[in-house]
Amino acid sequence: MLCLYCPDELGPHNRSLAHVIPDALGGRLQSDEICCHPCNNSFTAIESPSIAVIAPVSAMMKARRGDGSPIEAEFEHDGRRFRVADGGMFEEAPPPTDRGRQWAIPANDDRQVSMVTTMLKQRRLPPEAIIDGRLAVRDAPAEPDPHGLTNPDAGVTRNMEWGFPATKRLQFKIACDLLAHSRPDLARSNILRPAWVYARHGIGDFHVPFDSSTTGSGLDEVSAAYRHVIEIWTRGSSLHARLGLFTELRFVATLTTCWDGPAFRISYSFNCLNPKDMSVAFGDGDGDFVVRKSSDGAHRELLDASARLSDTMKRLTPDVRAYRADALPLDELYRRIKPAFDSKPWATRWLDDV
Repeated sequence: MLCLYCPDELGPHNRSLAHVIPDALGGRLQSDEICCHPCNNSFTAIESPSIAVIAPVSAMMKARRGDGSPIEAEFEHDGRRFRVADGGMFEEAPPPTDRGRQWAIPANDDRQVSMVTTMLKQRRLPPEAIIDGRLAVRDAPAEPDPHGLTNPDAGVTRNMEWGFPATKRLQFKIACDLLAHSRPDLARSNILRPAWVYARHGIGDFHVPFDSSTTGSGLDEVSAAYRHVIEIWTRGSSLHARLGLFTELRFVATLTTCWDGPAFRISYSFNCLNPKDMSVAFGDGDGDFVVRKSSDGAHRELLDASARLSDTMKRLTPDVRAYRADALPLDELYRRIKPAFDSKPWATRWLDDV
């Protein structure tokens, strides 16, 4: 079997485990019979910016990655930087301003340990330097921010910017991967070559408008809350794919208008708060029409859907507050850093010699 995106034969030397929807968005459906390792790795360039768009919403809603860990995100709001994870918001302390001799503490414990360890290594200092003051750690207050962000919308864009080139290419990649996973015989039809090329290289001109009126494949219950869904269906000589995010946001793409294969429908969906709650459905026959709308009409629909998503977030997180970073006690910081130094000792010098 050939890689979906290049002419390489798939074999033990180059097979890659590809997620239909990225693991970082909660996707658990995967296969090693879709694409080769180089092609799979190349999609990082479009997945990373696309995931960053929806990560703040996911983190605020306590959404999970495919492996069950909380989705985390960072964003800026009123010139301040925040980290969101599992429905909680923490303000990141400002960056160092004095060549690292004194710096503020990030919100996450593991990041604190990693950051301090790196700073010590860069200055060839032992872990004792954080105890005796050769490397000063400035603690940010652990009390609630006096200018607390009680609004769960804070820092989260109501009208999500989905539709720039990376997100459109990712939607095509997800659709092609689902088809290759479910119907490998149909996925590699030359009629779909423009869709593969667009997903892999960004060559071509495809539109991915917002559309909440079509019923798509008819296989997925789009009213179920908090679900991500990818659907593929035929309608006459057209092959459509719709990506739904958080139930409310639904974007439709046309993979080809020259389909000459059988009529079929495929749907893969899961609860973004619990990705193990997933379903894959198949059906024969055509799905729904895709209604062509003006850009103004699609934009109004997107604003309405974004407002509904915002209301859902408020129900899930009725009293979100932003807290400043809480630094680990110095003795705990020392205890967690010291093993790294014990395993690889090196010469140290005093800070005044730096």
